[in-house]
Amino acid sequence: MDLIKVDKRCSEITYEIQVILPHYLVQLYIDVYCYGGLDYDDNLAIIIDQTEIWQTDTQFLPLRYKPLGESHQCSQYDQTKNYQIRKTVQKEIPHFTQTLKIQLKSTISGDFTDESYLFRNLQILYNQCYKTCKTCKDAQKDGCNSCYDDITIISGTCMSCQDKINLNFLQISQGCVVQCPDEYDYDLDKVCYKNQKLRTYDNSLQTISQDGYQVFGYLDTSTILLRITITIQLMDKNYVNVFINGEKIAQINKYGIKSEPGSKSNNLRRLNNEIMVEINKPISKDTFNIEIVKYHHQSTTPIIKIQYLVCTLNCQLCKNKNTCQVCKDNYKLYNGLCFNNCPDYTEQSGQFCIILQDIVNKNDDQQEVFLVKEFYDLSTSKQRINELFTLVCLDSSRNNKYNFQKGNDIYFSYFQNKRIFGGPYVWVNAQFKFHLLLENIKQIVYVKFEIILGDEEMSRIQFHYTINQQSKKTHTINTNQNLKQDQNWKDDYNTEIIFVREEIDYENSQNQELNILFECDNNYDQANSTFCGIKNLFITVLKPIQDYIEIFDQEDQNDNLDIRDLDWLFNIQICGDGITSVDEDCDDGNLIPFDGCFNCKYSCEQLCQFCVKGECLEMLELQSSQKLPSLYNIFDKSLELQQDQLINCEIIVQGLCLQCKNGYYVNSINNLCETICGDQIIQGQEQCDDGNLDNYDGCSDCQLIQYENCDIQQTCAFCYQGKCLKCYDGFSLENYKCISICGDGLINKQEEECDNPIEQGCNNCQIQKGYVCHGQTYSICKTCGIYCKDCLSINSLDLICLDCMPGFYPILDQCFQCDNNCITCKGQSNLCTSCYRNDCEQCESIPGYYTDFQNKICINLCGDGIVVKEQENCDDGNLENGDGCDSECRIELQENFIDKLQIWQFNQNGTYDLYLNDSEYNLILNCVDPKIIIDDMQTQDFSYNIQAQNNTCNIQFKFFKSIFKYNTIHVTLTVSFQTNRLLLEKNIQEIQFNIHPQEQIILGENEKKLGEQIQNAQTAFNFIFLTLIPISIILNVYDYLWAVLEILSWVNNFYFLNVHYPFNVEMFFLNSDWSSIITFPTYQGLNQPDCSYYFQAPQKFQNKGIDPLFFNNIQIPFIFIFITFILYAINFLLLYFFKALNQLKKIKQIKINHKHFSIFNLQAIKKTQHSLVLQQQNEQKIQVNNILIKIISFFIITDNKLKNKLKQTLSLCLLDITLAIMLQITFSNNNQNIIVGLNSFFAIFSINIILFQLYQQYKTLNLHILLAENKQYKEQFEIYYENINTKEQFGYYFKFFGLIRKILYIFFMVYYYYTPIVQTSLCFISTSIGVMFILYQNPYNTKKEFYSQLISELSLSLILLITVLFSINDTKQIIFIQENTVNLGWAVISFVLLAIFVQVFGLTYGLITNIYQIILKIKNYIYSLNNNKIEQDNQIHGLEDIQNKSNLNQIDENQIKEQKIIRIKENQLQIIDL
Repeated sequence: MDLIKVDKRCSEITYEIQVILPHYLVQLYIDVYCYGGLDYDDNLAIIIDQTEIWQTDTQFLPLRYKPLGESHQCSQYDQTKNYQIRKTVQKEIPHFTQTLKIQLKSTISGDFTDESYLFRNLQILYNQCYKTCKTCKDAQKDGCNSCYDDITIISGTCMSCQDKINLNFLQISQGCVVQCPDEYDYDLDKVCYKNQKLRTYDNSLQTISQDGYQVFGYLDTSTILLRITITIQLMDKNYVNVFINGEKIAQINKYGIKSEPGSKSNNLRRLNNEIMVEINKPISKDTFNIEIVKYHHQSTTPIIKIQYLVCTLNCQLCKNKNTCQVCKDNYKLYNGLCFNNCPDYTEQSGQFCIILQDIVNKNDDQQEVFLVKEFYDLSTSKQRINELFTLVCLDSSRNNKYNFQKGNDIYFSYFQNKRIFGGPYVWVNAQFKFHLLLENIKQIVYVKFEIILGDEEMSRIQFHYTINQQSKKTHTINTNQNLKQDQNWKDDYNTEIIFVREEIDYENSQNQELNILFECDNNYDQANSTFCGIKNLFITVLKPIQDYIEIFDQEDQNDNLDIRDLDWLFNIQICGDGITSVDEDCDDGNLIPFDGCFNCKYSCEQLCQFCVKGECLEMLELQSSQKLPSLYNIFDKSLELQQDQLINCEIIVQGLCLQCKNGYYVNSINNLCETICGDQIIQGQEQCDDGNLDNYDGCSDCQLIQYENCDIQQTCAFCYQGKCLKCYDGFSLENYKCISICGDGLINKQEEECDNPIEQGCNNCQIQKGYVCHGQTYSICKTCGIYCKDCLSINSLDLICLDCMPGFYPILDQCFQCDNNCITCKGQSNLCTSCYRNDCEQCESIPGYYTDFQNKICINLCGDGIVVKEQENCDDGNLENGDGCDSECRIELQENFIDKLQIWQFNQNGTYDLYLNDSEYNLILNCVDPKIIIDDMQTQDFSYNIQAQNNTCNIQFKFFKSIFKYNTIHVTLTVSFQTNRLLLEKNIQEIQFNIHPQEQIILGENEKKLGEQIQNAQTAFNFIFLTLIPISIILNVYDYLWAVLEILSWVNNFYFLNVHYPFNVEMFFLNSDWSSIITFPTYQGLNQPDCSYYFQAPQKFQNKGIDPLFFNNIQIPFIFIFITFILYAINFLLLYFFKALNQLKKIKQIKINHKHFSIFNLQAIKKTQHSLVLQQQNEQKIQVNNILIKIISFFIITDNKLKNKLKQTLSLCLLDITLAIMLQITFSNNNQNIIVGLNSFFAIFSINIILFQLYQQYKTLNLHILLAENKQYKEQFEIYYENINTKEQFGYYFKFFGLIRKILYIFFMVYYYYTPIVQTSLCFISTSIGVMFILYQNPYNTKKEFYSQLISELSLSLILLITVLFSINDTKQIIFIQENTVNLGWAVISFVLLAIFVQVFGLTYGLITNIYQIILKIKNYIYSLNNNKIEQDNQIHGLEDIQNKSNLNQIDENQIKEQKIIRIKENQLQIIDL
């Protein structure tokens, strides 16, 4: 397993628990691991609610002999300090408040890998108060310290809320409530508790008929009880009857409810005419039909809520009230309960969960009941362990040092997410006794548990157990199950779990105790790594199935429910049965009056003045002469005095009337049967009984009264002696006259529909739309429910709601709430028409989401400790800022953290790419609605288009005025975290990109025309110069060509000065480059924006496409040098070829001459004319060989010149090579990358080229004139002092320092790029040195070269001087420069053209001169060829004459021939010169 490290920068961890139920004690369990080099001052403290409850001591420091072994599974442990120790801290702390804050605080100052405290298995348990206590001192009923809702505490006991008016139920932590919340049940004390078996029914359909209301629905097949809550308004004597499936179960009137036998009811609330009642009815069907039949027609539409109770969860068919017989599909049955997955101590077999090798054999009428069920989860407490287990005293022969290393009284550890008995470093070599008292009955006890054994060796550890007096049984490790549950176990550590099942028969035994002796036997040295443990310890017995038996529930069942609490629901109330039911004050099992309870009501002695719950607190005081008669004397006297009244009594017991005849009622004071006027029964002295108290309807006080007819006043109902005594309804009697006033509370049906000024539905005595009003006095108006938007009255009594507020649906005149997953619904609560989520699931089904019913959305709550990826970046369980996660659940990044990630770059297509570098957070750049501000520009000066692609924002600008580098573009975008798919305001942070723009000149019409002219002129010049290049090479005019190229190189570098040029100079410099004349193919695939090592040169270099990577930047200079080298190589090959050819011709010539001039041929003069012709052919061959000699001489001369030009090319490219080196060294930022590292290496290596040039130039210093004029020395080194005056040493120094100033110029230009004034000033100084040298003394041979170089150097210096002015103007604008910027630009261009013109003029002059010389030589050569031809013809004729002459003239002829040969050689020399 890997170590999980909490990323906390502080030295404490805090966690707060909210809303704990009333309690008096908190139990804390935590395993503490001490690791590494902890010292005595490295303390750890546990603090609860600002009170320190525990601190480490010396025994917690890790020991270097590794008492608990090394960690073999935590890969991050430093093995040199791997001597950890773990201890279990167990504390009991008095605690009463509803919140608990725990802090783990240390004083460690070292690094985590050096010293640390680690924690695991933190548990906090609390001991709960008695259910009616708000605060308490213990768990007893009389242990209360305070009660809810000002209930009086009596002797430490708090009563429940049963006696409070309309607040009869106690909701723990909240207080007295009208009714328990949905799916909450209550016990006999009416204390609410969560009962998962109690479900709310939402699919019922309510209909209205003439006789009342009807609700129909389907129930779960496992339903055993139906609970109905009815809220209804009843007027006067109206009542309703409630039927379920055709059976009457209750009658409800405005005063209360009367339930029928077989059902139970509660009065929940009575307010004015509205009453809320609850009815509980056992049910055995899976359907229900509730009918509410109203008496008269004056009751309002009731609000009905239906809940039902099932025997067990997920049951298809109940076996009884508490157990299931058949589970629903996909659920498994075990011990009467239904499980989704079988408990881990069982295995699935079809639709059942069984225990393998189970020894329990039970009948259908038996049920397995748990006596002990421990170590199957985390609930077994230390107190429970101490109740069941006792450590057997160990003798001295045992090796005890390995036991209880987690704590002396800690007998448990953690294994497979359970708390087990024993375990690693707890139970190694010790004995424990398990003890349990049993019922004194005959029974069979079943013992089941699982043994966990671990050891580094197989079959070494031994585990023994002995049950009662049975023989000892032993187990050891036989099979390694490879259970990796502890970091200290090696990969080959041996573990095994062994199942134990035992049956103990107590049928014939008088011993009613269960004793088991457990022994972990490892009595040897180095036994530290062994252990024993016990899990899933179950002790069970078989008992007959009873409905009240409490069954252990599974994890998703309710553990707090005792079925006996519901028994009262199924009993029938009978007064006198000795059982006090809900509707009875008392029940003493008799009907004797004055004994404290009579007719199930409290009743005290007859003369009791103050009776409280059957106890007389104050008796009537009698005078001394008076004597309290006995009870029987009182009865006798009463019989004598009131014998006539007893005639109306039907049941008399000992002189007391218990039941009167119809229409008579027992007066509890005098025990007489009396009539009551208004009961609609005429008895006794009553003449009439109309059931009301109206004195003017002919029956007043149950006596008939005859009134006069009121013909005079039509509004008067009753008159007497001409005076009106009562008006008709709607009129008020005033001075015996009937008047009608709107607002008097009386309805005049002729003019008024209602009359009640304080009723909202009655305005100016007219019923408003959506209301119905009734009542003759002070009309009571009613409208639809509060959530109804459109209410319509269908008659004078009934309303109907046409449309409800969102979240509710209409039924009759009420709006009922939709299910929590619906925003709107129709017809039923679960028929959603719109939902909070697209899948119409509840918001709460996703952890961290809650339903916002007001705004109709699913929301998250920051601070609940649950990270909602779509809404939150983090959630640390609090709303504090500054702890890494702020109050809005956004990750608190370090200052300028996001700003450091920003990257922007300019693309060749004219767009800017903005993106973020990779970081530990997945950040998303939002390209929508950017905020763009450009310095010194207005919004109308530009427009932009932005697009998003691969988390990159591509912005393309269109400018309407020129933009320069100082016009910084500020682009503000928003950034969110990738886990937040919704860009909520709280999840967004801003980032500002500061872009130094690509300068862009926006020209007017005149400027555009002028720019086109400049570009056309440059194009023409490029064409002419490109034409002159091959001509100058052929004609050997290198000097001026190289001078022009060097000026262009200077001009190219002028653009890189970090100044703002005017538009004409900008365009001129951008096109003044070698690339504008000669284009070489180069590879630019390296150092692209998508490369991890990508880095950029400053903006000026980017504008010209200069890449700072050495390889990309050095290619053109190296190609130029390479071309020169290729020309040299071609010349060398041609030279070698002609030399070889000439050598071959010489060999043949020697052979022919040898034959002709041999001493054996002295008489050749006598040969024939044929021999003379052969001699002429040989002489022609001699002429051919002389031509080859001239060609060879030409290539030799060219070879020497190309060698020098190769060196001169190095000097020419020196500026570009130095620039490439400086860019690589200055701006590369990731030399660890192999590409960047190699380029940096080659850049540094290329410095040798510069040093070589400097060394070669240095060698010429102080050179002697004779050595300088030496032919061989000049062939090698003349390039370094070419054209200078060798008679003076000044020329050599001029050349040497000229090379140094070039290098310094490039260094200043790159190194001081971001300080333009310093950059331009130093560059100007380095360039002006050349001018000062030339003006000081002429270093050249001729005046022509002096003036030519002076003009070029002076032009370049003046250009740089103007550039210095531009840099000053960029920093602090100067009016003169601003007004003359364009003119200064033309001056720069003029100086450039002047320098180039001087060199081009010299080049042109040299070309013309050389061409002229070539023409002259060709002319002379042709003339000499004609003369040679004439002489050859004369020679042939002369030879013919010689044959006729004598041999004496031979010598003269030989002399003539020698002269001819000399002439031929002279002609050949002329050809060579040509």
